[in-house]
Amino acid sequence: MGVQYSKQIKAIINVFGAVGYTLLIFSYVIIFAAAFYWLAINNGLAWAGFPAEQLTQTTQATPAEATTENPDILTTILAGVMTLVVVFVLVALPYWVGKTGSYITKKIIRTFDKSVNLKTLLIAKTAACGISIIPGPMVNFAAVGVEVAIFQLILTSLAMLVFLTQHYLAKISSGVEAKDVW
Repeated sequence: MGVQYSKQIKAIINVFGAVGYTLLIFSYVIIFAAAFYWLAINNGLAWAGFPAEQLTQTTQATPAEATTENPDILTTILAGVMTLVVVFVLVALPYWVGKTGSYITKKIIRTFDKSVNLKTLLIAKTAACGISIIPGPMVNFAAVGVEVAIFQLILTSLAMLVFLTQHYLAKISSGVEAKDVW
């Protein structure tokens, strides 16, 4: 097996890890946002200076007049810049989340005086998904409804499926060690 082939296999395996960590982070964000929303509407943030009455007040927005002489060019330039930013974030965010998630996961495994191998990585990722699955539906159902709870469960389940696929690919690939897997 060539070096180039080995790098390609490791990259494919790590794409699964990056996607899994990204899905899991979005699942955690949904849980925390729903918990914050529930606290806000039930006056749980009054101690921090956010009474529920203040959070539910709405204001009327007034439309602003456009002052540019040629808004089509400005709109086109702005749309192009925003498209580039979105593409950059869609490409870079999973990479950063994957690398950081892998670093944190391996650090937590070492904290428990365990060696980092493919099995302990899968156990740690399963535990991270389990942490999201247990309180997630309860918080989301109480705060925003069953639809969000189901969506959060689907995200966490997809993350677990992606992590299992990553583990399977790493197991069947020769030359892939735990230090190479995100």
